[in-house]
Amino acid sequence: GVPVAVLAGSRAAVEGFERGSDTRVHCSPPSMAVTRAAAQALILNRKCGDELRLRLAQLVRHFRHCVKAVGFPFIGGLFPVQTLAPSCEINPLRLYQHLLRRGVRTVLRRSRCGQAALLSFIITARHRPDEIERAVDILASARV
Repeated sequence: GVPVAVLAGSRAAVEGFERGSDTRVHCSPPSMAVTRAAAQALILNRKCGDELRLRLAQLVRHFRHCVKAVGFPFIGGLFPVQTLAPSCEINPLRLYQHLLRRGVRTVLRRSRCGQAALLSFIITARHRPDEIERAVDILASARV
């Protein structure tokens, strides 16, 4: 998790982006700490990136299987950000508070249109299957 992005492609594509983008106007260059963290991230990616991505995909699949089993519909595919599908039966703010009181940290955010709150789980390769199961058990307990 390094707060930096890279644009890669053909020379023409990169030059076209530079000409048409306001990124250089609205962003500052990365700090030395961020540059070094990015270099470490690239080393880690080379060393075990495929293994970490596979683990993350397995954890996301496990999460989706568990939440489906308890009747909560989530959107997000295999993406690590899993968002509770909007429903008039579920209050995302109350659910967020229920989870937080029981030690499960989630992200409460606005929908793209800004109308409704959405509740998202962010799954990382550091999570363990038992942690996911515990979070889903606490999620399920909100229905009782």
